[in-house]
Parts: sequence; structure tokens; C-alpha cells
Amino acid sequence: MPAIWTPPLTWAADQLVTAGHLNQQLRDNLDFLRTPPLTQFMGTLSGSTTSETFVDTHPSLKRTVTTQGGRVLVAVSGMPRNEFAGNNRADFRLFHNTLGTLTHVQVYFDIQYARGGVCLVALTPVLTAGAHEFRVQWLTAAGRTVGLWGVWAMFAMEI
Repeated sequence: MPAIWTPPLTWAADQLVTAGHLNQQLRDNLDFLRTPPLTQFMGTLSGSTTSETFVDTHPSLKRTVTTQGGRVLVAVSGMPRNEFAGNNRADFRLFHNTLGTLTHVQVYFDIQYARGGVCLVALTPVLTAGAHEFRVQWLTAAGRTVGLWGVWAMFAMEI
């Protein structure tokens, strides 16, 4: 069972503090700080797109974290590769199921099989408690192809 955050109490003078109060206020809240809601992936991915509109990159780069009503730090890194015989570009965005686009980056390629680094980092506003889906989407120029190459990593963690 995941740790639960309880808003700290305001203590009154001469208030009797019980073991239950201390367990909830200290132990349980420290457990929450040590083990916040988190989802993560790291691994080698492949796939490609010719889409001129944003589409999901890969099922592994779609993460859901169940929050208790805080902000979420999301990060993704990886390396796309130009699959087109010539110059090309790829657009990547980090997308949230209700907030929309959180951040965006473009990668330009000079030659076929060139690779470029992608790093997207976003901190959300306070979210309602519940499940939140984050996914990496991409597109490329008309008539061109871009692919995933090598190791990709993604995490989403309530902070």
C-alpha cells in the first residue's frame, strides 16, 4: 500500500499527543516523502513515424501516475534518428491527458541516419488526486521519416 500524506496538524498548548498522532504526522509523512507516487521506464526502443501531426511515440513512453493531489515532475530523454535520405526535423512534446502540451522541442538532422538528443522536463501545477497520464508524442516533416534509436527513459513523480 502506498504511503499517504496527511497535512500537518497545528498543535495547541498542553494538547495530549498520542502514538497515533505521532505515527501519522511523523512516520507516515516521512514514508510518503521517501516513496512518492512514481512511474518509470528505461529501455531500448524502436519505431518510426511519417506523421505530420502529433502521434504517440511508443507505448513505453506513456506513463500513468496516481497522485494524492500535488505537483508532478516529468522527464524524458532519448535519441531520435533521421530515417530520411536528406535533412529532416522531428518535433517532440510531453503531453498530459487534461493539461495538454507541457513542453516541446524540435530536433534538426543534416543527413540520413543522423541522431539527435531529446530531453523534455516539466513540472505540472497542483493536480487533483487520481490517475494522470503523461505521454511523449512526435511528428516529422511532410514526406519524411524519423525513428526512435537506442535507450530512452521516462519518469513521472509526484513532488
